[in-house]
Amino acid sequence: MTATMRILPLPDASRLPSMPRKRWLALGRRLREIGVTPDALAEIDEVAGALPDAARPALRHWRLRRSGASAATAMRLLVFSDAVPRQDAARALGRDLVEELERIGLVEACSDSQLSSPFNINLVNDLYVLCDDLAHGGDAVMGAAHTTSALAQAAYPYERGGRVLDLGCGAGTIGLLFAPQADCCVCTDVNPRALVFARANAAMNDIANVDMRQGDLFEPVRSEAFDVIASQPPFVARPSGVDPATFLHGGERGDELALRLLAALPDRLALGGRACLLIDWPLVEDGPLERRLRAALASERLDVLVVELPRPDLDDYCARYASAQHPTYGPAFGKAAVELREHLERLGVSALQPAVTVIARPVGRNGFTARLDASASRAADVTSERIDAVLETHDLLARGEHALRDAQLRVAGTAATVERTLGSASSSARLRLSPSALVPEVELSADALLLVSLIDEHASVAMAARAFAEQRGLPPGAATETLFLSGVRQALAQGLLEPVRPRLTAARAVE
Repeated sequence: MTATMRILPLPDASRLPSMPRKRWLALGRRLREIGVTPDALAEIDEVAGALPDAARPALRHWRLRRSGASAATAMRLLVFSDAVPRQDAARALGRDLVEELERIGLVEACSDSQLSSPFNINLVNDLYVLCDDLAHGGDAVMGAAHTTSALAQAAYPYERGGRVLDLGCGAGTIGLLFAPQADCCVCTDVNPRALVFARANAAMNDIANVDMRQGDLFEPVRSEAFDVIASQPPFVARPSGVDPATFLHGGERGDELALRLLAALPDRLALGGRACLLIDWPLVEDGPLERRLRAALASERLDVLVVELPRPDLDDYCARYASAQHPTYGPAFGKAAVELREHLERLGVSALQPAVTVIARPVGRNGFTARLDASASRAADVTSERIDAVLETHDLLARGEHALRDAQLRVAGTAATVERTLGSASSSARLRLSPSALVPEVELSADALLLVSLIDEHASVAMAARAFAEQRGLPPGAATETLFLSGVRQALAQGLLEPVRPRLTAARAVE
């Protein structure tokens, strides 16, 4: 017996576009005015935090009902799926606005005196995101998930300007977060329902420079190129007989859609542009993951950087996605978890590798292929600034010895600690960089540690080389400098050093 995903009928969203933009804007402004903020939401999110999601609503609702504040009423109705008295909703949001929301089906009567909403509103930073409850399955539209912030951090365009593409936008979260930094932002999705939500969210948050287009992958932008492309394509494997979910399934193995995306990507990246994809890649016996991705791109002109995040336990992974399909658990949950686990085993999937996959179009050189092990780091540490540093390091290494001599470098990340073993005959030390460097703790010889320290202190590699020769009593000259530059290249390749970059002062990405 196969598991079915659709356990609730999908709510009718056909009337949402009939509400004028100014009324959506009024809803967003009212929610801010009464205090529906990320801090207020976080306080309720923490209630019964150790329990499974299905066990948490009762206590969340109880906590909000005790408050009686307008913000609590609005969160009950629009965020936490609780029924509220009609008069309380009118007091919190205004009678005219509530009547308009009821007309378009965003709220509906569940009794003569109470209202509820078949949709949800998420908060990301100060952005309100209307979306579906994903337990509906099928064409349900995803809002802000825990992975959304990871993708936003990795892809965020800190430098203002340029063209941004949110590919497979869902409710438009990434595109709307990035739009204030862009000259133009395009959001695309194959699901027309997604664009209904994305347009409503743009209006609710007063964001105008976003173009919403429907179509499969790059079809809606087939003749255009972008400076930033961000995407979290569906990547969960779909066993035979399981109802497809647009937001979830990437094919039989899970990576089929993502590989199609990579094949079409090269022509859509502007020179100097970058794509960031957040995907759980299935690992099978077909060689290194980065080789599979390079083959899908079929281009040597692009950089491929795979930033590997911690791998989930396969059993836990299957249970997690089964619980999303069946949030009340029960026999159907168990069947779905086992079916997915058996399906992965039949396909020879030995593990799943979550990764921020970066594809960039460099200027004036062929692309590189690299893997960065960030399994000891948090997903939040994989920022676009850190990715910039990695790409610029490879640019520097490709430019040759003269550029390396003149470069100003620093220790990667924001801080470093050195640990020496007291009383040990060994002259080595352990260098521990800040988590933001995405580099595991490394053991260095005394000479390597001195090299890294002098590089961090001097305005150029050449100046650091002279200081190193003086401290070690080495003869000045080409031979000594060549040896020093070899050590610098190794430290750059390890991620211990990075080029100094001017600090950017753009708005934050996601907290």
